[in-house]
Amino acid sequence: MTRESLPNRRDNRHVNVNWRGAELKVCVGLRADGRAAEVFAYGPKVGSDMQAILEEGCVLASHLRQFGRTFAEQAQSVGRDESGQPTSIMGRVIDAAAAIEAEVLDGKRL
Repeated sequence: MTRESLPNRRDNRHVNVNWRGAELKVCVGLRADGRAAEVFAYGPKVGSDMQAILEEGCVLASHLRQFGRTFAEQAQSVGRDESGQPTSIMGRVIDAAAAIEAEVLDGKRL
């Protein structure tokens, strides 16, 4: 499978989410045709271990997306607790990215 290159400029959608009391901003970059292409997450203190984990996790999730794995498919693979909530901060980010991806797709169908 080949990775799809991204245009230099692209539209995006974002949502604010909470992870165990920490506010995060999750941003999904979109291709010209509206398909999700990448995810970024902001919130933890700059220079913190949590910021590094989010950056690395977003790179990996974005690469998976660019190789054809949707955020919804990725969300099926994250660890979850008994109530179905993600057990990690990256799981929460991927859930948010999947929700944005679905919202954009639903909007295109109108």
